[in-house]
Amino acid sequence: MRLIGWKAAAAVVASATALAFALPPGSATRAGGLTDVLGRFHVLALHLPLGALVLVVLLEALSVASPRERARTAAALDLAVPLLFVSAALAFVLGVLLAAGGGHAPRHLALHRWVTMASLTACAAAAFARGRFDGAFRGLLVLTAALMTVGAHFGGTLTHGEGYLGGDAPPTAVAPTAPSGPPGSDVKVLADVLQPLLDTHCVECHGERRSKGRLRLDTLEAMRAGGKHGPGYVARSSAKSLVVTRMHLPDDDDEHMPPGSRKEPPAGMAELLAAWIDRGADPDLRVRDVLLSEPARALLTSPR
Repeated sequence: MRLIGWKAAAAVVASATALAFALPPGSATRAGGLTDVLGRFHVLALHLPLGALVLVVLLEALSVASPRERARTAAALDLAVPLLFVSAALAFVLGVLLAAGGGHAPRHLALHRWVTMASLTACAAAAFARGRFDGAFRGLLVLTAALMTVGAHFGGTLTHGEGYLGGDAPPTAVAPTAPSGPPGSDVKVLADVLQPLLDTHCVECHGERRSKGRLRLDTLEAMRAGGKHGPGYVARSSAKSLVVTRMHLPDDDDEHMPPGSRKEPPAGMAELLAAWIDRGADPDLRVRDVLLSEPARALLTSPR
């Protein structure tokens, strides 16, 4: 049974390619909010082609190893192969929409996108070849599996950082301690206290390597520039500053920072950020110039 013709397969691949060029990374502001919402389903959809690929490979291996089972495996492959191709196309399209939101490392995003596009093309060719050219089908199936594996590697790198899939997991973050010394010392609020806290609790998702929402918090300049939802802070107005307002949202709010799966920052961090911003977000503001509640002051005075 031949469920996928070359015209249909070519049309799907061409449409996915056209969409990839029409929505370059970071273009979600032009495409609209629906694009951003749909793109989030990429994380769910990407598992469908991987599971379907395993199923197709096992069925084809069974048909080769046991000729008596070919009738059964052929019927199963009639459904599994189109499922593989359609789910791969869906995952790719949703990935394009997700990338349009920005906030991903350009080099790894480009590699992930074009390797997965190549895997989709190989998958389309395999779906067309099945039942017509068995040898070509098996070769294209192996190529599809190889390309999907490489594409998954770059996708994992985008999500978890370089070296994650190779076994070099990111080092465990060590909670920073505030500079020693009395409140009247000359240590600076931003450089000596706040930035180490931001590095520990925020920069993994909002840094140079990965910047969700195009927001970076690893430098003062990047924080001031902000991302697609506006500046990270507004000097002298903590009530309008994302780095503060997002921390005060309820834990079950989708916009709460850090997300529910992340460790909450120490008590007083939001207040300390607000106090620094309300005093003009001055990088030279000293600890001795800040009057805070006990939880926030504990961050400034605790020993190393």
